[in-house]
Amino acid sequence: MKLRDRGRLELRRNGEKVGLYFESNIPAKYKHPELKETVKGEGIKIELPVEIRDVVNLYLSMKTFEESFKEPVLFKKGSAVLSFHKTPSKPMTLVIYGVNPDKNEAGLYYLDVLNYTYVLLLAYFKEFLSKYPALSFTEGNVEFGYSKEDKMLIVYDRDLEKHHYIEEEEIAIMQELLGNYFKNNTLYTHSFTPDRNIYIDKITEKFVVNDKEFDFTTFEKLVYLTQM
Repeated sequence: MKLRDRGRLELRRNGEKVGLYFESNIPAKYKHPELKETVKGEGIKIELPVEIRDVVNLYLSMKTFEESFKEPVLFKKGSAVLSFHKTPSKPMTLVIYGVNPDKNEAGLYYLDVLNYTYVLLLAYFKEFLSKYPALSFTEGNVEFGYSKEDKMLIVYDRDLEKHHYIEEEEIAIMQELLGNYFKNNTLYTHSFTPDRNIYIDKITEKFVVNDKEFDFTTFEKLVYLTQM
């Protein structure tokens, strides 16, 4: 989609992968690999192949912007890089930076997350992802997947090599818990599996999977995953 008159960010279907396209006419600096010095590119047009789960991760990070992007979300192919990150000088701004040294191109875009354009971008990502029957993202060594056909969450703990299944009724409770938290600033402790190995704790506001504690943001992302 168009980022006003100075940039463009698109998701393009490309078989099993997705083409992530970024265009900006705003110049940016980069370190030239041959000259070994910092030079300025006059903008960029770049498309990188990415996995669908990487698109999900980017969307969920953008959706939870204030708590996310502790580290940049990076996409690479050869020497070409696309980066999505925050900057201390503009805490409510998503910075999109692309560089392709092979073409002497570098460009960036500053996107205010309180701006109407950001809302449209989130909607664009959500609509694109809605076409896929199964989506997933990973936090640490735990993978969270959602099957739209089965209306089921699958949580896989790689350390324990253990799967957990969260069915439709519990997913509805997750959604209501998050909605109530944002509306009334109230949270309840609740277990989402019969063995009580996956739960949210109202005191610590931690989301727990087996012996692993995650920040509330992970729970938030999981709920958003079920709404795509």
